[in-house]
Amino acid sequence: MIQNLLTNWKTTSAGLVMIIGSIIHLIFAIKGGHADEPTWTATFTAILAGIGLIAAGDGSTAVKAHQETLTQLEDIKSAVRTGDTSIIAKSETTPSIPPTPVK
Repeated sequence: MIQNLLTNWKTTSAGLVMIIGSIIHLIFAIKGGHADEPTWTATFTAILAGIGLIAAGDGSTAVKAHQETLTQLEDIKSAVRTGDTSIIAKSETTPSIPPTPVK
């Protein structure tokens, strides 16, 4: 968990800023006497969104996974063109679901 926070520092910092900002907003609303239901709802929503950002990974992780997928697709295309299936990495197959008979 800590490694994820340090690796994805941009997303973590955005989550922390969102949480801290919403708490500061709530404090000022309470001091000013304007802490009504929408203020509390917005504060709790922002806190939950900040927690979500802290738990999430950076976009760079998603880009890396996308690049790996594109590489695998290129390997499959090459295997189909050349007929050489040794290029394709072995993967687990999903059992096929038999079709449901139509009545």
